[in-house]
Amino acid sequence: MDKSSLPPLDVFQRYTITQTSWYLKQCESKTFADIKAGRIKTIKDGRRTYIPGSEIAARSCLKPMSENLFA
Repeated sequence: MDKSSLPPLDVFQRYTITQTSWYLKQCESKTFADIKAGRIKTIKDGRRTYIPGSEIAARSCLKPMSENLFA
């Protein structure tokens, strides 16, 4: 997957840090800084770190997929 083929944001899914930076249109280092500062909540699954779609939706101006269904 690349930036040009991002699917609609789903608030019930979890996303990698790279995907999160694409949705928020910021570099990965800014995303890591936001996580470290506590501005973005994460989910740990073993050694992997994920960001809930609801966190991305709260910090962006993107419409979540659940809102697109009723529009």
